[in-house]
Order: sequence, then C-alpha cells, then structure tokens
Amino acid sequence: MEAQVGWGTAIVLMALVAAHAAEEIMAESLPRMRGLSAAMRFKAWVGERIGPLLLLVALALSGVLVDDFWIWLALGIIVADLAQHAACSIRVRAYTPGVATGAFLAVYILAFVGGSLSGPSWAEPSSWGAMVIGIAFVAIGYLSMRRRRLLAPQRAAGGP
Repeated sequence: MEAQVGWGTAIVLMALVAAHAAEEIMAESLPRMRGLSAAMRFKAWVGERIGPLLLLVALALSGVLVDDFWIWLALGIIVADLAQHAACSIRVRAYTPGVATGAFLAVYILAFVGGSLSGPSWAEPSSWGAMVIGIAFVAIGYLSMRRRRLLAPQRAAGGP
C-alpha cells in the first residue's frame, strides 16, 4: 500500500464537495426545473449533481483507505470543474451557481498541494498523472456534452 491521506483531509474535502453540489442544486435547479415532473427532476439531479458528488466522495474515501492517487484524481476533477465555473462566470459577467463554494474548494486545493509540496507524495509522477487524468475526465465530459447540445437542434429538425 502506498501513502494515504488522513481522515480529516478526506472529510473536509467531502464536506466542501457536498456544499458545492448543494449550492448548485439550490441556485440553478429550481427555476430551470419548474415544469418538470418529480421523476425528471430526480433524474437530472442524479446525473448532473448527485452522481459526481458520490464519485468524488468515493475517490476521497479511496484516498484514505487505499492510495493517495485517488484523492489526487478527485482534486484534478475539482480543479477542472472550478476552471469551468470561473470561465462561465467570466463569460456571462455574473454569478453562476457553484462559484461561492468554489472559492472554498480552491483554498482547500491550494492548502492540500502546499502541504504536499514538502512531502513525498507531490514528487511522485502518479500525483501529477492523477491530476491530469481528472482534468481530462471533466474536459472530455464537458466537450461531449457541449457537442450533444449543439447537435440536438439538428436532430430535432431531421438532420444527422
């Protein structure tokens, strides 16, 4: 077994990720989902918010129980998500759901990386690799979702 992170580190990460998901659900979902049935709302929440939350919680727990690679992977996913939030807020020049708790997540990530710079875990290629894999995971998901949204009007009109 490789180096593992402590329970306190993982619990703080899980709490911040849960707060981030709750902020997004409360601020974004209510107006957008008024006309949807309860089943459709639940499906949207699971797919867009609760599923990623559970994934990040599982990765944080794996960082405690198995190997620190998994928490670095979770941090890569979070970094990409925070970059996406920042870009969206800059593009619309307004608050977007997730930015408030995103600031706390950014501070956590900086503290985690800052604390790891002095330890052996940051020097390992697996830490860098995990961050890159997490960022790529979110980037590919974002690009494929964007492509689906662009193609949806064409398919509704009978296009390819």
